[in-house]
Amino acid sequence: MIYNILNLNNINSVQVHLTKGSTLSRSESKPQPKRQRGAPTNEISFSDNDHARFTFPHSDALVIDLRVNRYSIEQILINQGSNYEIMYYKTFLKLGLKDGDLKPADYPLFDFNANLEYPLGNIVLPIRASTKTLDVKFLVVKLSSSYNIIMGRMRLHTMKVVLSTNHQLLQFPTEHDIEQIRDLKNQ
Repeated sequence: MIYNILNLNNINSVQVHLTKGSTLSRSESKPQPKRQRGAPTNEISFSDNDHARFTFPHSDALVIDLRVNRYSIEQILINQGSNYEIMYYKTFLKLGLKDGDLKPADYPLFDFNANLEYPLGNIVLPIRASTKTLDVKFLVVKLSSSYNIIMGRMRLHTMKVVLSTNHQLLQFPTEHDIEQIRDLKNQ
């Protein structure tokens, strides 16, 4: 899916054509002030400038870091194909959590690692992405992985994230502006 990709070579404009007998009110005819550089636009977009930090072609997954339960966690895979947020058991332990902190998981994971997997349980922890904080329910699995956490599309949708693996970047609206998080190796 493409979301508002800018073509910097095109000029787009909106023109008002009045029919005979119609007029603009005084408030409509006032010129709009130009947006100041760096002023918030509440528009999510990706441009060629976002490509400047890496070489092409690439087929890299989007891997970021976030704050989870007061800890900075690296190697978080953004996986739009997953319905769940997965935390690996090694990460769970490094956060100082114990098996007694887990609540029972009511269902297995289908098609995870091409097998039926039973989570050890689930836990709700706060995550912080830039200035936005929300509680996330993680399924904890005891498997080996080069990632610490997998963030699935449910939380991404909750945060209204728009991501581009091509640009190795995700963006999301906050109360005051659009914030972004870059892939770890391209920061």
